[in-house]
Order: sequence, then structure tokens, then C-alpha cells
Amino acid sequence: MIGIVRGIVGDFNLRAAHAKLTVGLRAEPVEAQSLDYVDLLVPGLLAMANRPECRVSASLLARRVAQKGMLRRLRLTPLPLVEFATARVVFHS
Repeated sequence: MIGIVRGIVGDFNLRAAHAKLTVGLRAEPVEAQSLDYVDLLVPGLLAMANRPECRVSASLLARRVAQKGMLRRLRLTPLPLVEFATARVVFHS
């Protein structure tokens, strides 16, 4: 929903500024008649298999960081711990 609303607001802003649209988006249907069930299944299975490993590795890293006392050192920096944790999870995703 937010993307749709942003698109509408952006269109109104372009019209109000009398600006031309420099980049457009065109939707086309995808014909999947030549694809087998396996062609659709394998990418989804690979994506699902990858996700739990990322969360586990990020949580194990957080435990190692806490055991080494790095969290106390991080508290002395201007970087909030929430941002550090978020960056680690995104990095391991």
C-alpha cells in the first residue's frame, strides 16, 4: 500500500512541477507455459533453505561478541547497539 500511495503522490508532484517523467514502468504478463513445476520449486526451496542459516549465524555471532566483551566497547562508540545488531543481521541475510 505504501508503494502505491508513494507512486500517486509522486505523480501529483510531477504534475504540479510541470516536470516530465524520465523513467517509466511497464508491466507485462509472464507466460510460464514452458516452465515445469521443478523450475518454479527449486528457487523457492533454495531461498527457504538459506534463510534459517543466516539467522542462526547472526545469533551465534551475537553470542560470541557478548562473550568477548565487545558490547561494552561498542557502548562507548556513537553507534547504537540496535544499529549494530541490525547491520549484522542484514549482513548475514
